[in-house]
Amino acid sequence: MIPTPYIDALKEVVNATFDLDIMVRTRQREYVDARMTFAYILLQEGATLQAVALYLGMNHASIYHYKSRFPWLVKYDSILKEKYDLIMSINEPRPESAPIYSFTKHELIQEVLTLREEVNVLTSEKEKRLAAQRKEVNLAPLYEVVKERTRSGREAYTKQHLVKFFNGLS
Repeated sequence: MIPTPYIDALKEVVNATFDLDIMVRTRQREYVDARMTFAYILLQEGATLQAVALYLGMNHASIYHYKSRFPWLVKYDSILKEKYDLIMSINEPRPESAPIYSFTKHELIQEVLTLREEVNVLTSEKEKRLAAQRKEVNLAPLYEVVKERTRSGREAYTKQHLVKFFNGLS
């Protein structure tokens, strides 16, 4: 989920660069180009088609069309490319967004494998913590008895007797 302040800031940058308001409902080329640029950048940042469409008050199919058409337009329309480059130089990408859209197939596979390893490590650590918590819960009544019955200043003596008890010496 992309934070709304980021979206609003991007909208202001796009509006200023194109010198218009992308929320105006018109099919004039400069407005469509501005909305297309805005939508494409948000999609690159990880937004969904539906989220961008909802924000712009459009259908998700239009956003899909923008997504597929924009790279071609930028390649052949030098004015749009200049504006896009300017927006990208002004706009701060979110630090937590990875450039996954430009990954090759091999890089995506490596990323998935790395993430799977991380999930396995985290799952293992979680299981260890849960086992330790279960053990602590089981020993909590014993701790309470020792805490209640040990007089102040006699902790070392109590510890010594507990060690003897558990070693079978008493």
